[in-house]
Amino acid sequence: MVFRHPPGMVAMMDTEAEPMSSRARRDQQNPLERHGKLLVVALAVAGIIALIVWILWFIAVIPSGVDQSGTPVGWDFRAFHSAATLLSRGETTAMYDSTWPVGLDGPPFVNPPFTAVFFLPFVAMGVVPAWVLWTVISVFAMAIGFRALDVPSWPLATGAALLTVPVFFALRLGQTSLIVFMLMSLGYAALRSGRFRAAGAVLGLVVFKPQLLVGFVFWWLSRWRTMRPAIVGAFATGGALIAVSLILLPLAWVGFFEAASKLPELYAFGDSPYYEFAMWNMVVTDGPANPTFISALSVALTIGAGLALVWFVRRVRDDLPLAYAGAVVVGLIAAAHLVVHDWTLLLIAGVLVWQRLPQHRLAWASMGVALLLTTIFSPFLLLYQLEAFGAGFNAAPAVLLICAVAAAVIAVGAVDVERRETADRAVGAQTS
Repeated sequence: MVFRHPPGMVAMMDTEAEPMSSRARRDQQNPLERHGKLLVVALAVAGIIALIVWILWFIAVIPSGVDQSGTPVGWDFRAFHSAATLLSRGETTAMYDSTWPVGLDGPPFVNPPFTAVFFLPFVAMGVVPAWVLWTVISVFAMAIGFRALDVPSWPLATGAALLTVPVFFALRLGQTSLIVFMLMSLGYAALRSGRFRAAGAVLGLVVFKPQLLVGFVFWWLSRWRTMRPAIVGAFATGGALIAVSLILLPLAWVGFFEAASKLPELYAFGDSPYYEFAMWNMVVTDGPANPTFISALSVALTIGAGLALVWFVRRVRDDLPLAYAGAVVVGLIAAAHLVVHDWTLLLIAGVLVWQRLPQHRLAWASMGVALLLTTIFSPFLLLYQLEAFGAGFNAAPAVLLICAVAAAVIAVGAVDVERRETADRAVGAQTS
């Protein structure tokens, strides 16, 4: 028997069925697809703001060579250039003096002496043309890094990364962050292909910023037998750089250790909240240093998050993408003086978790938007608080720590689910 419904009933049933099917389709959608428009809008706004910052900066810099804050172009690069100039003259004892000789400028040079060797080819050029060339090299290094991470549209990723605050400051200051990004990306590519010794040799070159390798030390020691070739490779390159420079530049090393002992005083406050996102100073006062209690609280929170990430690395130590991402972030947290250009390395962690756990891409995208917006607005909020109240909350390190710990918890949960499913399938295969 066929039941026939009146036309009005059929129409009513059709109108009721449509929302149900729409809900079913929404339920089957990936969360990133459901909320993608909101994330795209947030990213677009952040990108537009970043583009405006670039434009305004270039407008100020082109005629005078000095930006709105009074900082000459390539300010940090000038330290590398000045140190290399003194090295070329044989004046190694002056590399770490508190003031530069006449004709040289830049912030204090705080890297190991062998760092200056890599900048010797730029000495023959004026500092501004040398900075321009260094900028071009840095952009190419970032592109190589994205390609090594197997990002399908790596040219587009490079262009998009140029609009982020960390990359902006890395290029504006002429820092080495994008070179480190390339080296760490190449190190991951070597590990992924099973070339452990080569991976260690590449990462050993990052010894000029040793704090960034702390996470890898914890990870590799927890997998000593497997990672032994990588450790050997790292000691081969990093150890060679240190040993040779100790032999050839002993007086420079004396100056380096003397300068290193003064770093806590040098960076106790940070003269520009626009890029001095010191992990240890979540509350900044308009003075030489933070109150003891606030400093202790900031240190405790940072150490707590660092230990949580170390636990994460040990927990997923056999999962290459997640362990590598965790090791990168541990290195950032371990940096007592973490400036925003070093946040460029978060792109490595972001790419790896994005590729490894696609089911949680809504969470990864949300964290990326939160970090991007924080790096844009946190400095302005901090400056306003300093002017209005004499103290301010530095949101940038707090947001980074929250996102890092949250990402670790999500990733561990996802890995545990995968392990249970694998075990269940194994049991099912045995019983069948």
